[in-house]
Amino acid sequence: MKLYNFFISAQQVLVEMLEPYKGRVYDPCCGSGGMFVQSEKFVLAHGGRLGDISIYGQESNPTTWKLCKMNLAIRGIDGNLGGQNADSFHNDLHKDLKADFIIANPPFNMSDWGGERLREDTAAGIMARRLRVMLTMLG
Repeated sequence: MKLYNFFISAQQVLVEMLEPYKGRVYDPCCGSGGMFVQSEKFVLAHGGRLGDISIYGQESNPTTWKLCKMNLAIRGIDGNLGGQNADSFHNDLHKDLKADFIIANPPFNMSDWGGERLREDTAAGIMARRLRVMLTMLG
């Protein structure tokens, strides 16, 4: 009897559901870039080529932002992560981006994400309230 070690990451599941064959992929809390790597793997696995998707993202943690840039560079993936690390809620570096796909694995373990600063912003306030509800349901 053979036993197989079968592991699928949350990133892989999200990318498979989204099916980003071609276009602009945006991750507003991209971490070290795993969603981007999985998206490129998805494209290649379905007969596409590197560059069929354009990568856009940002990350608030400066160290993780640098890791993401490195992760993309060592794989030959071009990406626009903005000129510096930034929080997409409070400093959107891609305000005019018209993304074809938005994919995110929000940092649910982050308690001090600054939601109180968004209460006056109607659109951001609604998003902040929805995120709070999601966190409460998970938590």
